[in-house]
Amino acid sequence: MTTASTHEDRPIDTRLKISALWIATMMIFVYVDLFSLYRPDVRADIDAGKVFAFDINQIFLFFVTLYVVIPSLMIYLTLVMRRRTNRIVNIVVAGIYAVTIVGSAIGEWNYFIFGSVIEAALLVLVIGHEYCGAVKGAIDKVSLGNLTGLLKKITPAVDACQHYTGTKTSKDADFVDLVIRENIKLTVVNIRKQSPILKEMEEAGEIKIVGAYYDMDNGEVTFFE
Repeated sequence: MTTASTHEDRPIDTRLKISALWIATMMIFVYVDLFSLYRPDVRADIDAGKVFAFDINQIFLFFVTLYVVIPSLMIYLTLVMRRRTNRIVNIVVAGIYAVTIVGSAIGEWNYFIFGSVIEAALLVLVIGHEYCGAVKGAIDKVSLGNLTGLLKKITPAVDACQHYTGTKTSKDADFVDLVIRENIKLTVVNIRKQSPILKEMEEAGEIKIVGAYYDMDNGEVTFFE
């Protein structure tokens, strides 16, 4: 006689997911830079005392160290910060690093671009995990101290979804999903308005600005044209 045992998947705390994303980001970050040492052009620049356009000196190394220390600390801080603080810090830090990583990959070798794209994608997931809570806060019109400014930026998306016939609260999953999708579209519009350079690059066919929705339940990514 045999007995079958089943093991149900237990839900993973969001803090652990975000902390794991920071760990993965840092591992790729370190190895991509390490692999750069195999490049003769990089070694030649280092021998000449330069990295990109920067002179290698105490000030440069201090800021490079700071640049690495901040995301390293996020691995731990994500687990211990208060939820309200956690949300805004993760969104801001992940957003800044995603932009700097993408910017540093322009004109680089394929391996560097590939690693940078993965790093940026992981940071987008960090923002996605925290952003859902911010959207719910905007829907319920709550006041969250330093987060209030962020919630106000989501309010236009909430206002644009007033045609919804449901309950229009954060407890209504369909309404939250609708607001998130609307906010993605508005964000793309605002990027074009607020960044003439990116808009010109898109019009010239050099880049394409698109919004994307990542479904954390099934892993599907939906792109908005």
